[in-house]
Amino acid sequence: MISRQIGADPVDYILPMQKINILIQKYEFNDEALIKEIVLLVPSQDLVERINECFQKESVYDKQGGLIELIQDILCCRNGWVTQRYSNNFRRTLDASSFPNILNQKIITHENRINYHLTSFFKYSNKRYLPILQRAYKHALKYDPLEVSMIVGEMYWLSKEFNWNIIKNLSRSQDFLHRWAILDIFGAISINRDEQYEKKKLGILRQLRNDPNPFIAQEASWLISESRYVQAYNKGMPKSKPATINYKKKMRLYSKAKAEVELSYTFGEIKAKYSRLRKYFPETFAVRNVIEGILMFGWQKSVIDKDYDKWLAVKIKDTI
Repeated sequence: MISRQIGADPVDYILPMQKINILIQKYEFNDEALIKEIVLLVPSQDLVERINECFQKESVYDKQGGLIELIQDILCCRNGWVTQRYSNNFRRTLDASSFPNILNQKIITHENRINYHLTSFFKYSNKRYLPILQRAYKHALKYDPLEVSMIVGEMYWLSKEFNWNIIKNLSRSQDFLHRWAILDIFGAISINRDEQYEKKKLGILRQLRNDPNPFIAQEASWLISESRYVQAYNKGMPKSKPATINYKKKMRLYSKAKAEVELSYTFGEIKAKYSRLRKYFPETFAVRNVIEGILMFGWQKSVIDKDYDKWLAVKIKDTI
């Protein structure tokens, strides 16, 4: 039995470092039993040191998502075993450690892709980490354009400010994937009842509705139609009540909007398809070439077929 305040840093119990490594490397999202053992037995300083060591090892790349989930669960005190005291100590130690430098190194993989395992951390961080996301954004523009919208979303959650300069620059880009990413950004970020935001957003959508790329034009038209239905819904809500739309209501609005527009593929659907095809291509194969192949040959969105994925990958390789 350990007699001490739950969540405080332990001072009279030393857990072997090998045992700590085993605990943190097998952690998964909100694992209550495991996080209980970790915060009861591991001082926050030791935990940060072990996390940093694990991140440095290339052999634990697949475990990085679990490490980030452990960090998130501690920072936001996700269950009763993590006290605010332990969380605050952990945050201070993490920020003062080598973790920011490690994150900056690991955010871009050896394959020139954005390390999506790490990006969810930024929601729970502070503005000192913003330069890391800005570096990732510049890299994604050139090498991993499907992750541009995700990074912009993380920058918004981190800074709590919507960067219209980024949107304007993307809208003027010659790369159709940059312009298309704007629509995914608008779909992911919702700023309730901000009239200035909605006005600027509608202006960009109207511009993209006339985009030379038909897929962008279609999705922009769909979002304009959807925005009209959402605004009509919000007008009927009391001003003192937050403009929240439940899932069923949201799906009905989506259906109405889609009925008005001939919509082929959304940016999000293309991204999901690419994530399934990615494993069939060498690291040097350009993302844009795969996307152009997907759009050229098409696919049945409702069907998930590994054999078809393999066939499509071969077809793209032979054609592009």
